[in-house]
Amino acid sequence: MIQTNRLHPAAIAVWWLDDARRFLLALLAVVIARGGNALVVVSAAVVLLTLFEILRYLRFTYRIEGNTLIVEGGLLNRFRRSLPFARIQSVDVVQKLRHRLFGVVELRIETAGGSSTEAPLVALTQEEAESLRPVLLGEDAATPAGPPMPALVMLTPGDLIVAALTGGRVAVVAVIFGYAQEVLGDELLESLARRAEDALRSALLVTVLAILGVVALVLTASVIATTLVYWNFTVRRQGARLIVERGLLERRRATVPLRRVQAVQVRENPLRRIFGKAALTSVTAGYSPSNEEREETSMLLPIGSRDQALWLAGLALDLPAPPDRPLQRAPRAAFLRRLVEALVLVAPLVAIALVLLGIRGLWSLVLLLPPAGIAWFSYRALGFRLDSDYLAVQSGILNRRTTIIPRTNVQHLALSRGPVQRAFDLASLRIGVPKARPYAHDLARSTAEATMTELYGTS
Repeated sequence: MIQTNRLHPAAIAVWWLDDARRFLLALLAVVIARGGNALVVVSAAVVLLTLFEILRYLRFTYRIEGNTLIVEGGLLNRFRRSLPFARIQSVDVVQKLRHRLFGVVELRIETAGGSSTEAPLVALTQEEAESLRPVLLGEDAATPAGPPMPALVMLTPGDLIVAALTGGRVAVVAVIFGYAQEVLGDELLESLARRAEDALRSALLVTVLAILGVVALVLTASVIATTLVYWNFTVRRQGARLIVERGLLERRRATVPLRRVQAVQVRENPLRRIFGKAALTSVTAGYSPSNEEREETSMLLPIGSRDQALWLAGLALDLPAPPDRPLQRAPRAAFLRRLVEALVLVAPLVAIALVLLGIRGLWSLVLLLPPAGIAWFSYRALGFRLDSDYLAVQSGILNRRTTIIPRTNVQHLALSRGPVQRAFDLASLRIGVPKARPYAHDLARSTAEATMTELYGTS
């Protein structure tokens, strides 16, 4: 007999708090702006909203029919959603502050091709969620879980501070300061410091303090945000899946089935490369690119050594060994191709300046340095490796990304050659992987064709 289930009664309060935040405050602002008895109007709105949430709770049910989850609900517009287990890609347990007030959790179900969470079960007991999740994922719920597995990754508060201070815009500011110190030199910096001391009562001091205040605010905000999102970040392996737990105010427990992981990315910004640090994210089937929380959900390692990231990458991709073999550098022709394309717009301006100004136009040669530098660093960032178990591609001048894909997950390869590439006997490969479109840029044509032949027997 099919059993129809309801959510925990706390769903009424969870929905009420969520809707009240959006509607009651707006209603109160309108009443105050137009005049009138705000208390009476808001009280009536509270009663109506409460009745609405009670009816919503009574009409919301879920049940399992065979290998399908059926969710029904709605007041005026009734809905019925059928979620076959085969389409369910991930099931996450979320516990926000409002859930913790009532001792419940939310079960979020992601399906293949879905643009958002499908029919979230907003209030279940922890036991209900833990028993329902393996069923939805097509696993045997009756199998005992066994003793808790040791943590593969467990970040400390110190790790979170390092992640905050070396991530994103903070890293850019630090790198710029480091380059300034190298270019200006210690003596000039000391001279600037002495001038700052002489200008203690000038407007310069106010400006400097304002800049320092903004920097301190950015650093503080970065530390707070990182701590809230990744507090107690832990990764464990349980059978054929990874369990990722994180969050301070909003606790999350995500399940990453290893069979759904299509690829992983090792991410390194300039500051983290200096200290040998990296982050690791997974490309998992089921999370839509429009999902605003995809970045946080796919994070397998917010901060760690590069060796640790590669070790965890091998585990997530179920490879026999970590994918830590060195990548092959791009051929020299790749730099020449980039240099030609970088200078094609600037070189005519330099030529015009030399013709019109003669020797005085020599200063225009400085214009060639930035594009040439960009061409060089972008060339140095390229990397490629076709191993017996995986394919790895690397690119990115500032934010370097190394994408690692198991050979069995490569659905197709597309070889392309632009006019300049043909002149230098180069080619690029677009690697077909669900939820990702990594490119192997500027390979030697022979390497690209050999890769096509080895993987698919054709070039």
